[in-house]
Amino acid sequence: MKMTRMGDLESVFAKARKQARQSGQPVLAVVSLPWSGADPMALYQRLDAAGVDCLYWETREPQRVLLGIGQALECVPDPDSGLTGLQHRWRRLNDDAVVEGAEVARAIGGLRFDRTANQQWPWQCFPAACLTVPRLLLECTARGSYLICHKLVRQDDDPVTESHRYRRDIETLLSSEQAVLSSPPASTLVREQGIGARQWQAKAEALIDAIRAGRLSKVVLARHLHQTYSAPLSAAAVLCRLRDADPCSHLFAVHRGGLCFLGATPERLVRVHHGRVETHALAGTIRRGDNAEDDQRLGEQLLASDKDQHEHELVVQAIRDALRPLLDELTISPEPVLHRLPLMQHLSTRIEGRIAAGSGVLDLVQAMQPTPAVAGYPRHEALACIRVHERFDRGWYAGPLGWIDGAGNGDFVVALRSALISGKECHLFAGCGLVGDSEPEHEYGETSLKLSCMCRALVSDRT
Repeated sequence: MKMTRMGDLESVFAKARKQARQSGQPVLAVVSLPWSGADPMALYQRLDAAGVDCLYWETREPQRVLLGIGQALECVPDPDSGLTGLQHRWRRLNDDAVVEGAEVARAIGGLRFDRTANQQWPWQCFPAACLTVPRLLLECTARGSYLICHKLVRQDDDPVTESHRYRRDIETLLSSEQAVLSSPPASTLVREQGIGARQWQAKAEALIDAIRAGRLSKVVLARHLHQTYSAPLSAAAVLCRLRDADPCSHLFAVHRGGLCFLGATPERLVRVHHGRVETHALAGTIRRGDNAEDDQRLGEQLLASDKDQHEHELVVQAIRDALRPLLDELTISPEPVLHRLPLMQHLSTRIEGRIAAGSGVLDLVQAMQPTPAVAGYPRHEALACIRVHERFDRGWYAGPLGWIDGAGNGDFVVALRSALISGKECHLFAGCGLVGDSEPEHEYGETSLKLSCMCRALVSDRT
């Protein structure tokens, strides 16, 4: 990457400082530079090995990779206004921003699954909701690759000094491409703690009885495993294994305070691109077959299952009801199709529309999350059951995680198939939807299948 445009930083910072002095408020400066250096995953591996807190994001359809380094600012919602208030603040920040180059500002953020529940171990470093604007953001799409520099410029900032600091940061990033990357130490599982099969199935049976009694239609019951490994776990190595195992899933890794929350999720919550809204209902699960014929038979069994179709329709209905007030048009595919993953297959229904004037992607996230696919239906009753029966803090597991830009676009996934890593310690999470026809033993097996995806990626001494 050539540094020919670094002079842009000083001039943009100077313009932003002048504007900040006139308004009395800090101004966001955004400079994007063409990038021809190493790919984001290779850089992420080196940054992770060096202990640098960063953000990694990779989605499919469309393909997009984001690697955020450092922090220009962090936005959290006000208690009274929630995500809608945060959406308005983000718009104001970008309306006044000084932008140079092809790209606008980007922020990457996440939310707790249940923002009203008490925050507990091990999630203390992860706020209820936040948007982080990285100091440096590497973005790679089919259109090209850019390094985006974000700086919140204040009245007393020195543009020359600040531009030199960014130059040093970029030179350090470029030099890290040459660093020799050693393999992380082999890690094996030495201890695992979690609720036993019989106890979990007893909880599931109690919830199924509540559903049959008419208290609610569906509830998602999750499991939490606390594992200890023989050596510190490498988040980047785990993420690479997840990508190799399932090239179709969306990848994420968020480092905060020495912890890393990462995963490979099959579920997109909502995407907004130039006003168009895309999402899908994903619910109903069965394993993959041992061969093509067996796989086809299992897929047809899932499509014909009244239990899974009912569970799936609850999700479709809830998404439709949540989005309708915020969209000018809404289209739902008439029948679900199979969404196949390496170890399992799900029912999936495509949902599209056009966002109404005045609404933003965070408004959609607030209206949709948590969906019945990760909580249940009705939402209030399902969340009450989860708080009583799970007895652990989901934190950011099953919550929305994604990005938003200064042009009104954004993309959020549901943080599933995930784990929270801290040194040798790891916390894994997986759940399944319970309806009136559910069988506790079968549902426990489904959670084990989902957990196995992450368990395989965590162990590094596989042969």
